[in-house]
Amino acid sequence: MKQILIILALLYSACSDDEMIESIKNCMNEIYKNPSVEVYDKCYYYENEFQRQLTKLNQDLAKLYKNYNGIKDIQIKLIEKSNDKALVKITTLFNNSIKTEEKRQIIKQNNQWKISTEIMN
Repeated sequence: MKQILIILALLYSACSDDEMIESIKNCMNEIYKNPSVEVYDKCYYYENEFQRQLTKLNQDLAKLYKNYNGIKDIQIKLIEKSNDKALVKITTLFNNSIKTEEKRQIIKQNNQWKISTEIMN
């Protein structure tokens, strides 16, 4: 019985990780397709109002994506996770073969995974 519970816990964890990864990918694609304040507020979380305002000013992300001819692929690697917080490595491959990598903190707020506006080292 104990082994069954462990297996179920591992399966649940894997499913929730898949949900988290898909949520991040969907947000990044949505930012590219529809760069708006609403999308930024949906996809990002902010430590304070200043960060929120700064992100609104920095909506050049979508323009940058367009300069790269769009997103070809997004890969998310889970580095560590505890409850409703995680650290992930996001690798974005653009259609013109440029590749970017960044580590970001993500948290779950109101049943939605949100990306930190701050890039981690």
